[in-house]
Amino acid sequence: MNPGGLGEGHRGGMRPINLLTRDPWASGGRLNARWAGPASTAILWLCRRQIEKGDAMDGRSRSRRGRGAAPEHRAALTAKAPRTALEKAVEPCDPCAANGFLQWHDAQLDPSFNVEISFQPPPGLRLVIEFVTATVEVPAGESARLRMFTGFSNGQPGNFDLALTLQGIVNGQGVYVATHSMRTYTDGFLSFNVNRDNAVTPGYALISVSGYTA
Repeated sequence: MNPGGLGEGHRGGMRPINLLTRDPWASGGRLNARWAGPASTAILWLCRRQIEKGDAMDGRSRSRRGRGAAPEHRAALTAKAPRTALEKAVEPCDPCAANGFLQWHDAQLDPSFNVEISFQPPPGLRLVIEFVTATVEVPAGESARLRMFTGFSNGQPGNFDLALTLQGIVNGQGVYVATHSMRTYTDGFLSFNVNRDNAVTPGYALISVSGYTA
């Protein structure tokens, strides 16, 4: 048998057929029945199908993103975003900003163990408190505490201790600062109490609150 193809050898006048050629068929694309037996015909038909399939794959446009993309994919890449999607993109990233709340108060601390600093939440609305910062100044060597009071109109209170940290001494005054990110609520009142360790010397406090109404 011819190692380069299939056939019945040269017996019976049949011709060896080379399967490595692109077209094992005779001229015109038809198998010459005089040159191959039934088994060779079936095998050659399968080979022809594989060759045609490979040619189709070689000629097919391969989809790539960008420059080499097929026409249908290229159209999808260059398509404009719907107007509704563009409108949503420019919406504020924080919808609560339109109802933002920002308020601060300062006070001279008269000689006393406790001094209260009150705020005025918007009436008839629930205030969401997200951030509180405070500065308390007392004579060097003294200390202070800070507590926040909130409450609902039904009488339910909330008490929150805020940690004051000494930042240093300026002109004989110890400067304490508290900065807290939080989430608490009130629809009744909001106030702060500055508690000191003596009732002899004066001091100073500044408190700022940030949040939004709901």
